[in-house]
Amino acid sequence: VNIYNEGGWLPRWISPGYRHSMIGSHSVSLAADAYAKGIRNFDAAKILEAVQKECVRVSDQEHLGRYAYDEYVSKGYISYPGHYQAVALTLEYAYDDFCAMKLAGMLGDEGLAQTFGQRAMNYANLFDPSTGYMRPRGADGNWLAPFDPYKWGGPYTEANAMQYSWSVFHDIAGLACAHGGADRTEAKIDALFSAPTYHQ
Repeated sequence: VNIYNEGGWLPRWISPGYRHSMIGSHSVSLAADAYAKGIRNFDAAKILEAVQKECVRVSDQEHLGRYAYDEYVSKGYISYPGHYQAVALTLEYAYDDFCAMKLAGMLGDEGLAQTFGQRAMNYANLFDPSTGYMRPRGADGNWLAPFDPYKWGGPYTEANAMQYSWSVFHDIAGLACAHGGADRTEAKIDALFSAPTYHQ
């Protein structure tokens, strides 16, 4: 809250203020988690204001606000190769939107909670049922090809599709359903831990 009051944005990576590092809007998850656990010795109305700005505005500084926000909302995903780390951004934004939904709901703003709740499902727009991975899509909606789930970087942040395809912490049941049920999901997770790490 103090950093927001001083600089007008939530920090993405606190060190101790703003730093051009990492992706997502994870100050949102910290605020929601604290409030849910009863840690409320901060201005909740102010943090909701900050969360709303963080999750719906583009800043002139790439490490603040929502990079590629317009496409994230209009298409339900961020395209690649149009935007760097597009799959990772989409998935992390979706999780943060879930956290924003929870915070808004706890603070009684049901309209805002509904908006963020819908966006939290954007992760599903990158799940390719033919491969079982979160896969990059172009601006035209087509899957990027060729596709190698072991390939490191590009549309993923310091990872690959093997790892980032599990980055749906807020809808485990929905992800398992997309994989075809609990047994197939379990087999897919087992395969992750016995697979090579990555390809250059």
